[in-house]
Parts: sequence; structure tokens; C-alpha cells
Amino acid sequence: MSVVWLLMLFVALGITSGDFLTPALFVISKTLHMSQNVAGVTLLAFGNGSPDIFSSLAGIRQGSYELVIGGLIGGGIFVTTVVAGSVFLTQPFKLAARPFLRDCLFYTSAGVWAFYLFYTGSLSIAHAIGFICLYGAYILLVVVSGILYQKYVCANEKSEEKEKKEEKSPEKGRLQPILA
Repeated sequence: MSVVWLLMLFVALGITSGDFLTPALFVISKTLHMSQNVAGVTLLAFGNGSPDIFSSLAGIRQGSYELVIGGLIGGGIFVTTVVAGSVFLTQPFKLAARPFLRDCLFYTSAGVWAFYLFYTGSLSIAHAIGFICLYGAYILLVVVSGILYQKYVCANEKSEEKEKKEEKSPEKGRLQPILA
């Protein structure tokens, strides 16, 4: 019975997210003139991660450290495997290679760094700030690469338009008939 209840809660959560969170984030990102990539790694990430933040803080206050870490790591693995796999099954699409590689490198570096800190047992406030700085560097890289990509795309579109105009325009130095 509890499994059925859990499935119903997941379905309700998915419907709520699809009906409210995603459209709201879409409007906010358009209003702020954010690309989908930047909105995804900032607004959507915060929308998805904020319950984790608050439940983790509550767990830490109760002294459930292993539960909190297990929940965070397990949640990340769940999203990376089950959620991503489900998305890939339902709607085939093509990913841009460079942004995907960038995201994977940052995700892997955060995981390796966390493993090292927990393995050695040397976790400090500086390390915690370092994780936040790593995310800040990630956001900065996403924003800068988005700006550079837009400049590159706009420059290519302008040069293509110019080439098309030159192809359509009469050649210089050639006499054109005058229509009366």
C-alpha cells in the first residue's frame, strides 16, 4: 500500500512541476532575457535543489549526518540515472557536446572533491565555501560561454546574410539594362 501511495505522490509532484514550476521558470527566464541553459543551471537548479537544502539543514540539526549525505549523493545519482534515462526514453533529442562536457566535468569534479574530503575526514568551513565557489565558477562559465556563443552565432548570421545579399546583387562594373 505504501508503494502505491509513494507512486501517487511522485505522479502528483510531476504534475505540479509540469503545471506550475516549469512554466513559471520559463516566464522568469524570458523576462530576465536568460538563455535556456543559464536558466536551467540557475533557476531550475535552485527550484529543484531548494527542498534538498532545507531538508539537509533540518537533518544536520537532528544529527543525522549520514542520512543527509546519503540523501544528497543518492538524490544526485537518482537524477543523473533514473530521471535522465526517463527523459531520454520519452523524447529523443540531441545535446550540444561542449556544454554537456562542461557540465559533466564540473559534476565529476564536485563528486571527486566530496569523496576526497569525506575519505580523509578533513571537512572544514573553507571546504564548504569552496563548494559554493565551485558552483559560482560553474555559473560564471555558463554565462560567459553563453555570451560568447551568442556573439559567435550573431556574427555568423550577419556574415551569411551579407554573402546572400552579395550573391543576389548585380556584379560591380557590369552594365545593367535599364527598364523603362
